[in-house]
Amino acid sequence: MKRLISIFLTLAIVMSLCVPALAEESGVNNGIPSDEFVKEYALHFMSVSEEGERNVAIDEFLRLSDGNGQLTGYYITFHQNGVAAGYVLISLISGEDPIVEFSFEGTGPLDLGSTSSTSPMSLQTTNSVDADGLSDLIYVGPGELYVPLANGEEVYSVYDHLVTELVEPPLTRSSVDLEAGILDWDEAQIDWTTDFKIADFGSGEDYWVTSDFEGMDHCAPTAGTNVLWYWGKMKNRWNVMGKLTGYSTDKAKAQAIFDTLTLYMGTIPGLIGTWRQNILSGYQAFFGVQPSDGGVWNYLNIANGASFNTYKTNLHDDCPIHLSLRTNTPGTSGGEGHSVMNIGYGYSTVGTPYLFVMDGWNNYGRFVKWNYYPDIIGIKIWVG
Repeated sequence: MKRLISIFLTLAIVMSLCVPALAEESGVNNGIPSDEFVKEYALHFMSVSEEGERNVAIDEFLRLSDGNGQLTGYYITFHQNGVAAGYVLISLISGEDPIVEFSFEGTGPLDLGSTSSTSPMSLQTTNSVDADGLSDLIYVGPGELYVPLANGEEVYSVYDHLVTELVEPPLTRSSVDLEAGILDWDEAQIDWTTDFKIADFGSGEDYWVTSDFEGMDHCAPTAGTNVLWYWGKMKNRWNVMGKLTGYSTDKAKAQAIFDTLTLYMGTIPGLIGTWRQNILSGYQAFFGVQPSDGGVWNYLNIANGASFNTYKTNLHDDCPIHLSLRTNTPGTSGGEGHSVMNIGYGYSTVGTPYLFVMDGWNNYGRFVKWNYYPDIIGIKIWVG
């Protein structure tokens, strides 16, 4: 069980690990802490609990990588008088808190030292360390810890408890084909025992495609229409349906939503479409009020680089996500974009993760292959 520690200790560790010191004596060189520096602070972190000082020692110290030789973090376990006494996972990934997770008991999700056939480490025939001191364990963000399998092509997801293929990180690719990352049901080969959809979703026939309204370049207002249709039609939220009382048919109501979003998202027919930064303006114009906690509506931005587990967690709140996909790496020119409504997730029969979406270019559900697009953001929409 995770326990809270002194906020002052936490801040001290965060600053020590994040701020490059000027002198080498600090244990930080070019922004990367030395192993001894990390061990010292990890030991100090784990020596103090809400119950006071603990006499613990480091047991295992593993340097984690992104699978391509880049140091991304540390997995450290501790013992007290020969008994497992906790672990800490420390991240070096930009934008993350250094202390990702910890416990004052056990050895954590890796279950190091266990002889059980269910231990993640039992799936690994060797626990090798390369010339740079990196273990072959892969860490690429919260909830994204993997044990490579002996075949060199698959990894075991420690948190999802399943075998999946080793996916090339999207940022190593400058551009991808827009439509190739959105697969139909047969192509994705989803294992339906892993399938999840938000509550009261209904069926694919309950939602709209761009051709119901305009051309293919209106994907963002179509995705937004489907998000609001879910809240209004499927969840019966008056903050949506109350604005549509002057329209008699479902098509007329949906058209009214679409027209408002198209106008205020600034969608331009032709090659332009909708600028990503305008998407929220359409939602706010429809509701006519600012987003707020417990109010008419609210949203949460899910930044590019967020983990698959982040999307899973937010989907389990039973809120649809307006998903914006781009084919080019952030900061580069060119590329194409597309918007869809994310309503769930699933894994293929070989463990490939997918986001379940309603794609305005196609009838029924489609599946966005995780880690395919170099640039993907989500806007989680809630309606009161």
